[in-house]
Amino acid sequence: MGRKKTRISHDYCVECEAPMEKVAYIRPFAKKCDECKNDRNSLNRELKDIHLTLKKKKLPPAEDEMSFADNVIDDDEVIYRQTKYGVTI
Repeated sequence: MGRKKTRISHDYCVECEAPMEKVAYIRPFAKKCDECKNDRNSLNRELKDIHLTLKKKKLPPAEDEMSFADNVIDDDEVIYRQTKYGVTI
């Protein structure tokens, strides 16, 4: 004897819990309504627009981004004489 198959009809939006349109089949998993989908997409669109406007400005890099003097490591023989597995490389 097999198990009874019980399926839950997801008739409400996942985020706002608004009733969704009736469909001919039972939804296998919960979905978002059109308004919630559009809200998410509009936020992504705003971020893309901000990115494109900043990219079009072609701002030069700042002074602190271009200075490599602070990040330079002096060549030291200790770096080259590291031991690995008991053997000096």
